[in-house]
Amino acid sequence: MAHLKAQEFGKGKEDERKKWKFYLIRMLYKRGYTRKDILELCRFVDWLMVLPESLERQLSEELAKTEEEKNMPYITSWERIGKKEGKKEGMLEERKRIIIEMVRERFGKTPRDISNTIRQINDTDLLKSLLMQSVRCPDLNSFRENLKQKNFHTVQTQ
Repeated sequence: MAHLKAQEFGKGKEDERKKWKFYLIRMLYKRGYTRKDILELCRFVDWLMVLPESLERQLSEELAKTEEEKNMPYITSWERIGKKEGKKEGMLEERKRIIIEMVRERFGKTPRDISNTIRQINDTDLLKSLLMQSVRCPDLNSFRENLKQKNFHTVQTQ
């Protein structure tokens, strides 16, 4: 749902994306997931539904208010925008981990050349593109070729 809504409410529709992000996070609480599951799913939602900093702050405030009203544990990744640099680095690492896991899930393995190349990437847009490619590519060699096209010459064919 997060992916579909992120696509539906792309550039220029950030307010709608914020509303859906809030809705999806609240639904995680209502469905009775464990705190660990909520945190993992929220990280994924946060990655797919990126908001401008001002809207991220508004969302954080709305979630904090909901926490007070419903006595729900608040998600620490959005509590303090002041930790912006650490958050960015953490999100990059999380995105890399998710792509590597997605490749492993889809193709049965993540060869070392591919995982090493993914770990070297620090461009969030490129990582998002690679996640989509990990879903769309019909096989591991197609994914590897996509990495090559992105000018990552460290990837070698088997």
